[in-house]
Amino acid sequence: WAVFDMDGHSHHKQAYEKADEEVNGKKVQIGFTSRSFEHWLLLHFEKNKTPFTSSECKDEHKKTLGCNTIQGCKGNTCLVGYLRCHTRLSNYEKSNDAESLKETMDLLLSPDNLKAAFDNAEWLRTEIKNDEALKNKPCFELNPYTDVDLLVKRLIE
Repeated sequence: WAVFDMDGHSHHKQAYEKADEEVNGKKVQIGFTSRSFEHWLLLHFEKNKTPFTSSECKDEHKKTLGCNTIQGCKGNTCLVGYLRCHTRLSNYEKSNDAESLKETMDLLLSPDNLKAAFDNAEWLRTEIKNDEALKNKPCFELNPYTDVDLLVKRLIE
């Protein structure tokens, strides 16, 4: 498996083409999330098909603004800000210390939240399939999109 997101990367089509090549009779499976991996996290809490314009707001020096309920876009345009303002991940950081990461993982892996993520990821793909403007686009051109749930289910099995 290869897992990646759209955030800041530019060779998605080539990655999918390369993954489709057989090596020793096998192909690489891809777990992909767009705009960024955080959309998969968001689906643990709600159905959401918002096309966020960025993963996280940054200033002119590319330093994150730490969007939350007081500063930055407050989740109006960035996905991480939305997570902080509208879910139980109010202290979420892309890079957390071990204790914060454990708390986040415990929350995400709770049976109710994990089931919600599976259901909401399937819902999102169904919404895309039912949308005439989106259904024929490759997943790396969609915002949002995820199929990371397929990998997580496989790992659980």
